[in-house]
Amino acid sequence: MFLSWSVSLSSSSELILEVVSLFPLNTKHPTLIPINDKADADAEYSSSSSLVSYFSYSYEDMVEIGDPGFKWVHPKKVVNYTSGTTSSPKGVVQSHRAVGGTIIYLRKVEASTIYSLIDRHGVTHMSGAPVVLNILTKSPDVEPLKNPVHIITAGAPPPAAMILRTESLGFVVSHGYGLTETAGLVVSCAWKQKWNTLPARERARLKARQGYRRECETRWGFSRGKAVLRGGCLMLVYLKDTLGTSKCMKDGWFYTGDVGVLHHDGYLEIKDRSKDVIISGGENISSVEVESVLYTHPAIHEAAVVGRADEFWGKTPCAFVD
Repeated sequence: MFLSWSVSLSSSSELILEVVSLFPLNTKHPTLIPINDKADADAEYSSSSSLVSYFSYSYEDMVEIGDPGFKWVHPKKVVNYTSGTTSSPKGVVQSHRAVGGTIIYLRKVEASTIYSLIDRHGVTHMSGAPVVLNILTKSPDVEPLKNPVHIITAGAPPPAAMILRTESLGFVVSHGYGLTETAGLVVSCAWKQKWNTLPARERARLKARQGYRRECETRWGFSRGKAVLRGGCLMLVYLKDTLGTSKCMKDGWFYTGDVGVLHHDGYLEIKDRSKDVIISGGENISSVEVESVLYTHPAIHEAAVVGRADEFWGKTPCAFVD
């Protein structure tokens, strides 16, 4: 078993020692691999007499002694954990996983770091949740990109105003929809060339939709419905959680917990998580729609809308803005 972390050991040594102490005396503790971000980190951990005995080697040493001829075996099953946005994190057991391309990892999501890496490595594609778009557009030192960078965003419905600000810097935004349970994106907002002639705000509004289904007999228009999925990319089960699996997997369909509309042109638009819909006086209010309106105000960088208890209406929307 290997454990690795990015640390300043001067502030983390006590926690590390506490974790190691929890292992039984007759049990071999995990191999600890420090991943150092600071130039003086090697000296920092080597001088820590209480910790140095637990370190077998540094991350760089571990990579150096690896076998370059090792034949990697594609896993038949993998387990990815959900973030636990609406409940406890769940272990998602999937039958396959596809990765590819040259990937640049970030230790911390900072606008200055992202822009520096884009310039240094000639990044052409990236991905990030809407909050990352917000970070990129809020940076005080931001400058338009030298070359276009395609960025796909997912994880939450991005307001059209946020997409508009991001694209004004030279990013080309694509919007998709997926979950950990679907091994990533399952649909994306397929862009039509004829939309390029539309005004910028209208283009951003269209890009705020999640995906496109080519064959669709039912046209819901603006009537909300549950978003359910099926296909080979779906998870097998939640790890050691039979009850959780039974609640969302029914007759081969995965119930996402999202509420959306299917427009007349076949494009899906997620309106909210079913748990986040605010019922006020018998009316269903989408917190996402209210947030999208707030984002159009130039002084608002971030917005979150929740339901607040009300004696008369039951609940009313309450907005937190920055």
